[in-house]
Parts: sequence; structure tokens; C-alpha cells
Amino acid sequence: MRIVYFILAIALLNGCKRTPSNLAHQIASADHIVVRYRFAHPPPQLSGIRLSVSGDKVHEIVKAVSSATHEGDTLCAWPWELQFYRNTNRLAIIDFQGPSLLVENVEYWDKSGVLAELDREILRQIRFKPTHSNTELKPKATAH
Repeated sequence: MRIVYFILAIALLNGCKRTPSNLAHQIASADHIVVRYRFAHPPPQLSGIRLSVSGDKVHEIVKAVSSATHEGDTLCAWPWELQFYRNTNRLAIIDFQGPSLLVENVEYWDKSGVLAELDREILRQIRFKPTHSNTELKPKATAH
């Protein structure tokens, strides 16, 4: 009987590992994302930075995170934190920098370019930081 419990425990532990594809179910219902600098002592230009992402951009980011693949490791610092929310409920937190994201201490890569573009947009926002620190990232208009 112990062997059955042991096998069940191993199956449950292996099945609980969070990967981007497993995370997809958790973040699929997100209606907004908060992006913030995750380190305790930010440089002055990053102090209080908190960006809100809404609309179609949320679905783009969810899709990019969900389809990310493990390609190997780099020396990224992952300074940005994506906090996925549904109303006021936080669904998940993922650290990222450019196309690289960290899930359960494993590095994954977004090949769609969505996270790299988000990283560039954050840096543009910081360069032209408004007098207040909360900013909303709007989806880009598309030509039809």
C-alpha cells in the first residue's frame, strides 16, 4: 500500500510543476496585467514605476507566455514583474526581461516578439516618465 501512496505522491508532484503551457490555464482569464520593477531598491528613474496593460494587449501577452519554450539559460536579471489579474484577484506573477521569462526558476523564451516589444515600451515610458508613476499601456492602432 505504501508503494501506491509513493507513486501517487510522485505523480502529483510532477504534475504540479508550472510551465508556460500549464500556466496558460491559470492566466487565460486575466483582464489586466500590472507591470512593475521587482527589485527592492530601484534606481530613481524606476522608483514607483507601475504600468497597467489592458485590452487586446493582455491576450497577446497571455498567448506569448503560454507558447514560450525552454531554449537554454542566460544571465538575465528579469527586472520586470508581470502580475496577471482577473478583477482584483491576482492569478500569477512572472518575471521577465525582453523575450526571456522565468517560470518556477526555469527560463523560457517568447519567440513571438510580444514580450520584447513590451520591454521596449516600458523603457520608452520610463525615458519619458510622466509626473505621476502609474501609466497605462494602450494597444497599438493597426492599419486596416
